[in-house]
This record gives sequence, C-alpha cells and structure tokens, in this order.
Amino acid sequence: MKKYFRALLYVCLLLSILIGPESVLEVEAKPGADVIVSPNVKIHPTGKHIEINGEYYAEYEAEIDSAPNYVWEDGEYKPIQVSWFWDSKESVFYSGRNLFNATVSKGEVTVWYEGEYMKWNPVIQIGSATHELNQQPQVLNIDPINEHYGFNTLKWNFGVCDRYLRIIEGMLIEYWIVDKDPHGDIIIKSNVEYSKGFDYEVEPYAYDADGVHIPISGDGGDKLIKYEDLKDVTYPITIDPSSTYYTGSADGYVYVENATYNTAHNAASGTVIGSGGQFVGQDLGYWIFRSGLYFDTSGLPDNCTISAAVLSLYGY
Repeated sequence: MKKYFRALLYVCLLLSILIGPESVLEVEAKPGADVIVSPNVKIHPTGKHIEINGEYYAEYEAEIDSAPNYVWEDGEYKPIQVSWFWDSKESVFYSGRNLFNATVSKGEVTVWYEGEYMKWNPVIQIGSATHELNQQPQVLNIDPINEHYGFNTLKWNFGVCDRYLRIIEGMLIEYWIVDKDPHGDIIIKSNVEYSKGFDYEVEPYAYDADGVHIPISGDGGDKLIKYEDLKDVTYPITIDPSSTYYTGSADGYVYVENATYNTAHNAASGTVIGSGGQFVGQDLGYWIFRSGLYFDTSGLPDNCTISAAVLSLYGY
C-alpha cells in the first residue's frame, strides 16, 4: 500500500543530504528524479516554495510504503516477518525478522534489542482471587484488529478475561478484553524485569463497548480498575489497547562521521540513536545525520487510499 506524506523541510537540511555540500545554496527546488532513501521511502521535490513568517521553504513529497517493511541484514535489505513462529524443540513462540527479537513461553514474554532485554509474565487479580496461566497461548489465524495480518496475534484465556499480544512492524502491542462483570476490582500485575534499554508506554487507558472511557491507574506496568467505576459500563471492556513494550527502535536518528564526504554520505549504516530528538543535515568533518519517524498504520486496510496527510518539519 502506498501512503503519502508531504513534508516541508528547510532547503538547507534536506538538500544537504541529497546533494554535495558545495551546491546547497545554489540549488533551487525543481521536479526531478526520485531519491531512493530505502526500499520503503522515495523523496522528490515538487518545485514549489512556501513562505512562512518571512522564511522560504522548499516543498518535498515523500512516498512511503508502510514503515518499516525492511530491515538491514547481512549487507542487504530484507523484508520484516510480521508473524509468530513455533519452536517445537524449545516449546516457545518466537518472532521472525523484525527490529527486535522476542520469544513467548506460556505467559512470559521476553524481548531483546541491541544486547538489552525486557520480560514480563502478567497475572490478573479480580477482587482477592488471582488468575494465572501455565499453558501456551493460541496463535490466531487472523489479527482481530487488522484482518490483513495473519498469525501475528497470540491469545490467552484467563477465564475472567482474554489477553492478546500483537507483533507488527517494529512493535509489540498487548491488550486485554473483559467480556462480563468481574464482580471486583481488576488488577493486572505485569511482573516486569528489564535492563536500561527498555521503557513502558505511560498512561494506560480503558474503554467500554460504547467507547466510554474507564478510569484506570498504572505504575511500573501494573494496572488497576476499581469496581465502583464499572457500574454503568457496557461490556466487553478493553484495557490498555496501546500498551506497547518498545525498544526505542522507532523514532530516532542515525549519524555517520568520516573524513571523506562521499564515504560518510553513501554509508550503508551508521550509529543509531533511538531517542533524544531528531537531527537532519550535515556538518564539516564530515558528519551526516538522518532521522526516522515511525507511523503505526497497521489499522489501515491495504487497499485504502489516504486522501491527505501532512507532516511539517522545521529546523532550528
């Protein structure tokens, strides 16, 4: 599926990547051949200039195929594998080629990224009763969220609720479905262990079948919904549909430094910084900076047409 984003960039920022430093100030934005950034991204100037607060910007159009679809491996781009695989010898599910590696053994999930790890094995508590599993999850043929994915979702039945774990391009997404009155507070204890390279997405949330927000609190991966807040809800309720355990491998930037400009500019890989802002451009030395922004478009069908999407980036 083709997805189009229009980016307004400073001329000096983007052109410094696409061409040599000697001609940055001399080149005007004119329609030209596509620049292949990766198998996912092509960029070309539209030939238009836009004035904003007295400053002139060149307009570029980026054609993006669902980011990211490929990873750099063994000296070439290879397609991401968005599905779970079963290892009968080790009795674990494992992720295919992706931006990270993950395994699932019964209820425990472990993720590795660049030598760091995170694992969690949640249990659910309703009132004073604790529910946990000692069995392997079921792998679903069709993703309940996006029918265009298959074999990418694991499901556990806790009796009082269902737990789901989706794997998509660059991300793991976990959520819970409670389909009937629990007759008590709902507490999800994640039992998390992780090293410095991993974080939780903060601010968990929940809603009922009518889309009405349900108060929920969370700290360190644990989640609490008080029974008094469930009196008027319509079941089923969904808990933390965006509870993403991420590795910092999405938004970020990559840089290369070399005494030879062409070597730095044309490098196939560089140093990845997974957070801390975005940097685009170059510096003497030579330093080349490129940034990446992750867009989770998994909820869109493959045959949809995006009529408008604007991304404006401004240098400072």
